[in-house]
Amino acid sequence: MDAVVAEVKAKGFETQPHAITVLHVLDLERDVEQFLTNANDVLRDAAGLFKIFFDKEFNGPRYDDIIKWCGKRFGQDHHLAQLIKADQEEWIRELIYKRNAAEHPDGRSGHLHVHNFEFDEATRNFYVPSWKRNDQPRTGIAHDMTTYVENMLTFCEDLLVVSMKTVGIMPAVDFAIIPETGRTKERPHRVRVVLAVPAPVLPQSKLQTAASTKPI
Repeated sequence: MDAVVAEVKAKGFETQPHAITVLHVLDLERDVEQFLTNANDVLRDAAGLFKIFFDKEFNGPRYDDIIKWCGKRFGQDHHLAQLIKADQEEWIRELIYKRNAAEHPDGRSGHLHVHNFEFDEATRNFYVPSWKRNDQPRTGIAHDMTTYVENMLTFCEDLLVVSMKTVGIMPAVDFAIIPETGRTKERPHRVRVVLAVPAPVLPQSKLQTAASTKPI
């Protein structure tokens, strides 16, 4: 899509008397449905981490149920519960709604409207492919897909790291975020493993003083 937009900006539209040729993405709806299916599979596989680390299995990417379970198991303020809740509210829920709307039109999630390239003769405005669910505002498909992919990659990494730290599978190591300036296209790693910093060992006299002054 970016290449098509760049071509239009550079060359303009192909025109004929009383007609303008508007570009069109072939099989756009099919590609959108395939993307949403793949995204749902990613979120389902991510939910499978709970079976690996906590011996708890969920029927698909039911993150509302996962949040409730985390709250009961670890407490609502636990990092795992907070991580999933934040992503669920910000983008996961709407992504799953879009997938359900595409697979089951006019079902509980409503209808997903997909629009190809469009040209408004009255305003002379050119619109890139967009989508919307029900009466929501239209947003660019390419932009949203890029954002969803980045969110899924980040979420899966964070979910894996927090799960490992929660079960204490490797107490001798910790994890650190690599700054964006330290990443390259060849090595786009976001998280690296580091040695855990042990708590300082206080002398016996300081331990006694700390214990005596600890508030009740």
